[in-house]
Amino acid sequence: MELTFSILSDGKPSCRTEIFAPLHTYDVIVVGLGTAGAFAMLGAVKNNLDTLGIELGTSLGGIGTRGGVWDYYYGARGGLFEKIDKKCFEAESRGYCSVDNEHNRRKVNGALKQYILENEVAGKNSTIYFEALLTGVFLDGDRVAGVRIFCGGVFADYGCKVLIDSTGNSIGARMAGAKFHGGRSYDGGFGKVSKGVVRHNSGTGCLTCGWGRGCIGGCESYSELSQIVMASYCASPNLCESFGINSRIIYDASILGVREFPCIEAKEDYTIDDFRQRKRTDRPVFFCVTPFDGTNSVMFEDKITQDIRFISMFNNPICFGVPMDIMIPEGIGGILCASRGCGTGHDMSGAFRMKRDMQKLGEAAAAVACTAVRDGVDVCDADYEKVKALLEPTGCFNACDDADFAETFNDDMQNYKPAFFPTETEEIKKLLSGDDCSTALMKIYTSPLDYLKSELHTWLDSDNRLLSLHSAYALAMRNDLSSARVLRDELGREPHIPKRPLSMWCHYIPDFSKCLLLLGRLGCTDVYDIAHEIISDRARTLASRYPKVLGYTGPGAYEKHFLSLCAAALYELSKTASFGIDVDFKKLSDEAVRISLEF
Repeated sequence: MELTFSILSDGKPSCRTEIFAPLHTYDVIVVGLGTAGAFAMLGAVKNNLDTLGIELGTSLGGIGTRGGVWDYYYGARGGLFEKIDKKCFEAESRGYCSVDNEHNRRKVNGALKQYILENEVAGKNSTIYFEALLTGVFLDGDRVAGVRIFCGGVFADYGCKVLIDSTGNSIGARMAGAKFHGGRSYDGGFGKVSKGVVRHNSGTGCLTCGWGRGCIGGCESYSELSQIVMASYCASPNLCESFGINSRIIYDASILGVREFPCIEAKEDYTIDDFRQRKRTDRPVFFCVTPFDGTNSVMFEDKITQDIRFISMFNNPICFGVPMDIMIPEGIGGILCASRGCGTGHDMSGAFRMKRDMQKLGEAAAAVACTAVRDGVDVCDADYEKVKALLEPTGCFNACDDADFAETFNDDMQNYKPAFFPTETEEIKKLLSGDDCSTALMKIYTSPLDYLKSELHTWLDSDNRLLSLHSAYALAMRNDLSSARVLRDELGREPHIPKRPLSMWCHYIPDFSKCLLLLGRLGCTDVYDIAHEIISDRARTLASRYPKVLGYTGPGAYEKHFLSLCAAALYELSKTASFGIDVDFKKLSDEAVRISLEF
């Protein structure tokens, strides 16, 4: 039969009519067998669907196995991955090499996981092609009906009832004509990349893993991206000045971890503004429990992202339900996008990206596909209650995870307690008076503008420094100018260093930085002189006031941070203030960024 065949040309779909004669029609084809795709494949196989897996590499599990990032394991418990992880730990008890449990994290040996996953998906109803490239998709109207792949030197066409696109850059959805959005509004820049490496410590007998980071930003060419990737390869921990018996390299990971890709315009998106407005989907497939990424700079991010980073750095991860329709591209049938390219967006990508979340997303995609295939309907019309019924037995969907935040947070999320924002005024006041104020600030931030307005104005004059300062934060995020005097006073005070777990210091944003940026957003023109002085001094004097702690131990770490936030404050000031004289905000801001890159 004649169908529309679509390929990518210069990154855009290019269509023509072709005769579609598939070698075989599968229930489900999964493209990309990484963190999400491996579990989409596993879920489809467990539900007895005739399944084809297509993987460009040579293994299952992606960045969480072959990619060497084995310990970044935040997220809610429950799902098919629990049984796989349990088998990994059982294998370790029989003599396989374990992974160093730094900061009390229970880490999974990625090499073992890769092996166990491949054995679990093997069966009479599954086929996997490694080193296989998706070259195009077949469309029957606006519905995906099959794929063309290149493998073993030949092209082959296969039909499918459902295509699960778990490629990092959603190549199948792109070919099908899905619309995309992403990147920060300031310059279109994206998040960071990670490059993993696995070592063996002869002293402990354990494996250790680490990764270097580079920022993709708004790359416009493959050569620019290649330079960033090579810089990441050549930086610690990948290449060090010396290697000893406690740091012998087992292998240099062959997969680059990209933290963010453009996202589809989905049937139901979930954005950071949805979280701020406390919107709740009525069809969640699981609940995301996660901190926001503390490694990305808040410089030049949108206002809501800056606000929530300022709040969430106090150590409490957020929770939200992940909509079933977040995987369905708007206006296209027969396809699910189960990867970081699902319908979230740049501002939410710093949270919805963790390993457990992506594994759950893959399992959820398999449940949607299974329901659609069994009922003979398109994935757009899959019965939600039947999907949920498939996800509940494994624990992927657990109604107990439906909360506002996680009350306690360990590095591995092994023991957390779902909780809700405070509602009583005295409780909120008590929390604002201490270091652990994020839940109170988030409650205020996600409430109507008049919520506790009079109380916050009263608390500005409190003798309790933290109550006054945190009340000023809450008001400044509402663009209330009455907060400016407290924020200004804080700039001249000795730093307050909060008590916090050692492993979370990398998320620390000094109060000075927050005050400066918020004053810039409020249009307070005296910020210009303060920022100019810091930039002229290369932030040396300011940085000397702060202790060297984890996350700020490298040469110029504080200086780089303060200069970046100075640049952001000037950028915000340029949007709100009028000096009446010719002030080149951009020039000074660019100078701050340039100096920060020298450290």
